[in-house]
Amino acid sequence: MSRIAFVKKLCGCQQIEVKSGAEKPRIKEKKAAILMAVLAAALYALNAPVSKMLLSYVPSTIMAGLLYLGAAKTSTYYAVVPFIGAALSLVIFREVPRVSFIVVLLIVGAGTCLASID
Repeated sequence: MSRIAFVKKLCGCQQIEVKSGAEKPRIKEKKAAILMAVLAAALYALNAPVSKMLLSYVPSTIMAGLLYLGAAKTSTYYAVVPFIGAALSLVIFREVPRVSFIVVLLIVGAGTCLASID
C-alpha cells in the first residue's frame, strides 16, 4: 500500500481507481464544470475594482501590514489588540477577573502565539 493510499485510508477518504476504460463525464457534470470556471473568472475579474473600493475604508496601516507581512501574520498581530483592551479594562475598572476569564485568556493567548510562529 502506498503512503498516499495509507493516508487516505487513515483519514476515511475513499480511494478512487482510475481505469483506462472509464466512462466519460456526463453532460450535466460538464455544464457544472463550465459554470464554475466562468464564475471563478468573473470573481477574479471583480477582485481589482472591489479592492480599490475597499482602499478608501481600510486604514493604511492594515493595508501595509497585508502587503509586507501577509494576511495571516497581519491578522495574528491584530488579534493581540483584544488582549490589550481586556487588560486595560481590568485596570481601569479595577475588577478582579474570574477563573473562566483567565482560562479563556490562556486558551486564546496560546492560539494567538501558535498562529504567530512560522
